[in-house]
Amino acid sequence: GYAYMNELFFKRHKRLIYKPIKRRVIIILVPTALLFVLSFFIKDVLEPTSLMALLPPFVFLLYLLNISERACRAMFMNCDVSLLHYGYYRQKEAIFTNFRIRLWTLSKYNLFLVALVCLSINLIAYVYKITFTWQSLLLFDFTLIVLSFFFSLHYLFVYYIFQPYNEELDMKNPFLSILNAIVYFLCYLSLRIEGSYVFTIGVLIVTLLYIAIASLLVWKLAFKTFHLK
Repeated sequence: GYAYMNELFFKRHKRLIYKPIKRRVIIILVPTALLFVLSFFIKDVLEPTSLMALLPPFVFLLYLLNISERACRAMFMNCDVSLLHYGYYRQKEAIFTNFRIRLWTLSKYNLFLVALVCLSINLIAYVYKITFTWQSLLLFDFTLIVLSFFFSLHYLFVYYIFQPYNEELDMKNPFLSILNAIVYFLCYLSLRIEGSYVFTIGVLIVTLLYIAIASLLVWKLAFKTFHLK
């Protein structure tokens, strides 16, 4: 029944999800279309560069495009604040099942956005003769996909491990803000790092390790930490 429950939740709150997605689609498509049109009139709009050099700003861009933080707050306010009163909902298997279903659903929404980003940057790279090989193009797109999944997981992980809200819907646990601030700082810091294969591989290693560790911690600890305060 948890799959059906979460399906109902996302359907009933689709405006909460679809409205920010529509805004983000516009943010992605408008600059892409503008750069594409300008390529017919101005050949040097973008300076010559390699594809990997473009990755650092896209780390920060995917952080801004992600919709998971808003969705997690809605989950508590409109679902979990009521169901957490029941013991069956706090069972280890129930918590991890809900976590997995929600992660998959949020990842699909975020993957739609990152797919648009990948298509846009692939088009711009071709039009403006940005240096790339098919291997580097696939690595670039794969890194963006992993980053998108990382951001989907991160907010759910923090929500289930620290559960920052009380029944009055006030935020009582400061760790949510602290960890989100750290992630923001790291993403912003990436803007000042020169993009390269080393940076790309480093991002992949860190995000894949985080995904594995966060998933394990939710399985091991969330049944103790995910409760009303």
